[in-house]
Amino acid sequence: MPKNKGFTREQIIEAIDNSDYTYNSVATYLAVMFSKSGKCTHDTAKSYIQKYNLEEYLNFKTTEISKDCIQIIRKAIKKGDVKTAKWWLERVLRDKFGNEVVVHNDNKDPLNINLSGDFLTADKLQESPTVEINK
Repeated sequence: MPKNKGFTREQIIEAIDNSDYTYNSVATYLAVMFSKSGKCTHDTAKSYIQKYNLEEYLNFKTTEISKDCIQIIRKAIKKGDVKTAKWWLERVLRDKFGNEVVVHNDNKDPLNINLSGDFLTADKLQESPTVEINK
């Protein structure tokens, strides 16, 4: 396909259809397939998508792929895939099943790390030979 300056609406649609629906992947496709210089930035892809009023098309494609992903996750969980089930719980019910690391640093307490989740209990952390706790 001949490379040209600027991108047509059809080229932008083709790039969207052959991407993972992010501006970066659209830009990469445009750079490889249609750009004279072999370059296209995130901002350039975004501006062409806006120029040709393709934001709604991009959102539709993103929603479509998201629905497919949800169906795959749902099927895996129903088949008993424990790893996928745990992954889903950690993300969707983050408050109850998620793991969180919070680090606070201030003048009174130079390093205060709060851990939550099921990786390590406070007792195990205190018993660890590599952890020093100053009170």
